[in-house]
Amino acid sequence: MSAAAMAPLAEALTPLGQVTVLSLSDYMQASVEQSLAHLTRLIPPQTHLVGWSLGGMLATQLATRGNYLSVTRLGANLRFVASPTWPWAMSQNEFNAFYERQMAFPTRNLKQFERLCWQGASHSEKATHTLVDLNADAQHLRWGLDSLAQLDNTQALNQTTIPQLHVFATHDALVPVAVHSHIQNYWPHIHSVQVAGCHAFPVQSPHAVARVIYSFLHDHHA
Repeated sequence: MSAAAMAPLAEALTPLGQVTVLSLSDYMQASVEQSLAHLTRLIPPQTHLVGWSLGGMLATQLATRGNYLSVTRLGANLRFVASPTWPWAMSQNEFNAFYERQMAFPTRNLKQFERLCWQGASHSEKATHTLVDLNADAQHLRWGLDSLAQLDNTQALNQTTIPQLHVFATHDALVPVAVHSHIQNYWPHIHSVQVAGCHAFPVQSPHAVARVIYSFLHDHHA
């Protein structure tokens, strides 16, 4: 995802204090583990973590490692690729095919990915914002896909002691709507909500998302 796509949400969150949007180039290292270690050095303590999609999955891991105030995950599954214990995700076969298309036809595949992000949104919303950099570095794209394949946050939720907020969209083509109810069932202490929209809902409705975050932080005195 383009970091610039998060600018409207970042602006809507400025009443909370200083907001910093990190791009992949700010923290990408050779492995996910090294990248997380770099992020813990990069992000100051007593910070509210907010991440969208892969960023939300990384924020989940960070929440177990540093002295942060809260973590908010936007459109972020616990696993991007399904497993026997967490089947509410993309199948391994689908992911493998997506990965192969990305390596063979990067521009075409990125356009398809952006269409999935916007699936369910109006034409005007899609025309106003660009989510994906079609000229993105191939190494960055491979790192992102490898990270999606590796990250498993089903245990991290139990290891996180700070307030946690999950926000899911009702028409997300990449994160099954069932994830919301399963998180409520398995982790009732975690605040999970749904908002109207597609996978790109933080870009689609930044002020509505900001209000959800404000309410959560107010209720938890975070």
